[in-house]
Amino acid sequence: MALHSRNTFRRIELGVTEMRPFKAGNISGLTNANGWAMTEGRLPEEWRDRFTRARSGGGIEYAFYSYQTPIAWKLRGNRWLMPSVKYSLSTSDHQRHVFHAIESNGGSDV
Repeated sequence: MALHSRNTFRRIELGVTEMRPFKAGNISGLTNANGWAMTEGRLPEEWRDRFTRARSGGGIEYAFYSYQTPIAWKLRGNRWLMPSVKYSLSTSDHQRHVFHAIESNGGSDV
């Protein structure tokens, strides 16, 4: 499914507002109810460590993935983290759309 489709944008928004799991092409949203088959992908080391500690401590409620890399995640208490890391053009598009969905729904720390 192409990222530019209205359905994909809606799925991203529902990931932010309702933490609904989804997969649309190379972007996905996961909750801890999905079994946390999560990898650190291409996260830089500093972010990989933060992500791993939060995941291990049960502090991540939801995560957006581009391919196999987490690009934003929601911590307990409605706090979103989105590393300012440059990736490929398609992942940059994913980051932009996730950022917009988080910001337009009152997210913090993006």
